[in-house]
Amino acid sequence: HLLHALTSAPDGRALFPLVCSVSDTSQVRDTLRRLQLPGAWADRVRVCPWDHLRAYCRDLPHPLWRPHTLVHMHNASVPAVPAVGRARNWLHCQFPFDLDQPPGARASQARDLAAYHKIIVNSPFTAAHLRRRYGQMGAPPAVSKRIEVVYPPCVDRAALPRAPRPSVDSKVPRSCVMVGRLAPPSPMGNNKCHHVAIRIFNALHAMGETAPSLTIVGACAHPRWEAALRGLIRSPRVTLVVNASEKVKMDALRRAQTLLHLTGMEDAQ
Repeated sequence: HLLHALTSAPDGRALFPLVCSVSDTSQVRDTLRRLQLPGAWADRVRVCPWDHLRAYCRDLPHPLWRPHTLVHMHNASVPAVPAVGRARNWLHCQFPFDLDQPPGARASQARDLAAYHKIIVNSPFTAAHLRRRYGQMGAPPAVSKRIEVVYPPCVDRAALPRAPRPSVDSKVPRSCVMVGRLAPPSPMGNNKCHHVAIRIFNALHAMGETAPSLTIVGACAHPRWEAALRGLIRSPRVTLVVNASEKVKMDALRRAQTLLHLTGMEDAQ
């Protein structure tokens, strides 16, 4: 329904989805290919750096073209940029990485929020956090009412048959898998904290033959960080698989009894 809304206008004009991102254009296109979008929708997609769109709408007094609907994805409770005029502006907060931060002091934050027509989150937890922060910063009550919770299908259950649950006395070690990009921790990044997981499973190795295994699968464009992670591994039950194929990743997920995902709460360390 969302794709249809973004590609058809009431007056019959042909619309096209424009993806603006700080990521490299080739990375964005690769992501879109993996989503296996419907052909008609995929053929209309255009990609450009976010700064180009912002500069275009800012520098021209009367732009010849403005977006119909702008979905701004941001890992914080408030948008990083003001709404684009004459567009339906939606804010998608995937996970609020400003959990431990007080509401910002910028007087324009509440005004920026009021200009967004819809706020999309992935969980009731994030929705509750946003409502609390919006109340603290003096945003209009109408802003909280615009919050909608969606549940994206992160894993295709049909492709991952349930593994047998080991009994309490089982000597079969539990298989744990982490899937996600490998990048050095960054104060502004969506950190996966693989280094923390490795330290934990190194310690669990003391459990002996029942110690759980950890397989980390992810793309890495930082050779030094990859070397640092490999240097942390002390247990033969910890395996790092870098830049694996889709088949290798899916095979690891099928074997896993536990999917592990750390959410970057150690950003300051």
